[in-house]
Amino acid sequence: MFFNKKKPQKTTTKVTFQNTPCDTPRRLDTNSGTDHPISSWEEVEEALRGMFSDPEEFVILTVGDPRYGIRFIQSTQTKTGGITLELALESPEGTRLVERACTQEECLAIFREFYNTTDVPQRELYKPVEFAL
Repeated sequence: MFFNKKKPQKTTTKVTFQNTPCDTPRRLDTNSGTDHPISSWEEVEEALRGMFSDPEEFVILTVGDPRYGIRFIQSTQTKTGGITLELALESPEGTRLVERACTQEECLAIFREFYNTTDVPQRELYKPVEFAL
């Protein structure tokens, strides 16, 4: 009997994306087709609650003026039912993604803080996203 041994996949965290501008103060994107400028926290909250009930859904909140170096935050459910939250950290060299696991309550609080201030507390809890080579 033969067993397929899966080779460990090589990964890297040294991936940098191009910085891209956002021409609106706040933009909301979801898997279900929402992709538009927004003007209220309630729109973001509704999208997040939809994501909590649909494992295929994601939510991205982008700001036009990343005063604290964060262009967007995005979140989705993990395969185990948890929540992953990622930040797009901009620098002159480009944009890097960092992530952390969080609860639904934490996710709502972090998105709300970002919506209100364009900042995210406790950045030290986020680790670089690993990409397959």
